[in-house]
Amino acid sequence: MDKLNIKMLDHYGFQNALNNGVTMEKLCEKYSCTPADVESQIETLYGNNEDLAKKYLKQLAKNDKKAKKRKPKTEDMGEPVEEPKPDEAIEGEVLPEPNELEQKPAAASDVLAAISKKRKESMQKQKHSIKVQSNQVIKEEAEETETRSTIRAIEERIEARGARLNKLSDQYDEEYSRFLAEVAERNAAIQKLDEIKLKLSDDKAALVEMRQKSGELEAIMVFAYADGRIVIVDDDEELLISDVEGTDSVYHDLLEKPECENLRVKDIRVLAKLVALKETSPFLVDLACDDEELGEIFHSLT
Repeated sequence: MDKLNIKMLDHYGFQNALNNGVTMEKLCEKYSCTPADVESQIETLYGNNEDLAKKYLKQLAKNDKKAKKRKPKTEDMGEPVEEPKPDEAIEGEVLPEPNELEQKPAAASDVLAAISKKRKESMQKQKHSIKVQSNQVIKEEAEETETRSTIRAIEERIEARGARLNKLSDQYDEEYSRFLAEVAERNAAIQKLDEIKLKLSDDKAALVEMRQKSGELEAIMVFAYADGRIVIVDDDEELLISDVEGTDSVYHDLLEKPECENLRVKDIRVLAKLVALKETSPFLVDLACDDEELGEIFHSLT
């Protein structure tokens, strides 16, 4: 049986394997390559979106950790570890039936409406979480200020009481006992302040992260393939689209553009769909295109 080459790994094959828990070890075993070869192919597949490539590499690393946790420690049981057979499928990878590889196209307006509804709900939840977190940060900042004032007041009392100890020899034992108690009270307050500062730092970081995630909901990722397929990615779900409102009008306009003189009619049709999608979409469109020239023309036109 011929060995598989890592260059044969495409977007769909990688997505299916990744969603089903594939590990770096299994990919290397299946394609007879090194981890560096796998990383290079992923960077090639998603070369137009470095953040997406990094995200998928992180997911692959998470799958590796999960696989190691699930792997039984047979050394303690005295049982040999069964080596996987070369022809076996990658663990966790489900090979779809031929009919399952074809996704039923949907109108762009329907897809975008569904995404818009889902994201509005997510935005509402996110705004509520941000409000709750903001209130928590405000409360902790007020508590921090109050605690600092408490510490300053205690330290002033300590200084005053320490001075009186030198003068009040008859009351030395009583005053010294109070002095120690207040020092302990101050130390406890300092420890509390350290804990508050640590928690406040974590909560501020969480608030920043929430706001960043809220901003991500304003954009969509669109993939355009050389075979004419256009896919919208939402929450790692790939949604294949067919018709885009306004495509015909854009198509006729593009035929007059000097940038499109050397393009095939098929490529101009794909470009027209992408331009129409960006014009009608309520979201920012982040495009990743198999054809580098087509991607450059798209960005120059939009």
